[in-house]
Amino acid sequence: MAIRRIRVFPDPILRKKCRVVRRVDDKVRVLAADMIERNIRCNAICPGTIQTPSLDDRINAFDDPQAARRNFIARQPIGRLGTVEEIAAMAVYLASDEARYTTGTAMIVDGGLTL
Repeated sequence: MAIRRIRVFPDPILRKKCRVVRRVDDKVRVLAADMIERNIRCNAICPGTIQTPSLDDRINAFDDPQAARRNFIARQPIGRLGTVEEIAAMAVYLASDEARYTTGTAMIVDGGLTL
């Protein structure tokens, strides 16, 4: 028996993020299928909201940057923003021998945002 969970996202930004992740997942699978006979692995990293200087610039552009930061964090199911180091760790894993059997996968590193 297959059980499929359907989640409705009231936030339009979150709905868009989920659609984009699904498209990336589809594209990486097609690319991996095309490249597998050449022994080329194809994977993607789909990050959530990551604490970066670029995010700081976006937040600081709001009238109330502190409230904007709280709002960004409040949207994260895990309760915090991701770090560059967390995304880098996934990239290192995908480039390592430990991932040599991994292909056609979109690694979602978003703190549970798209659950």
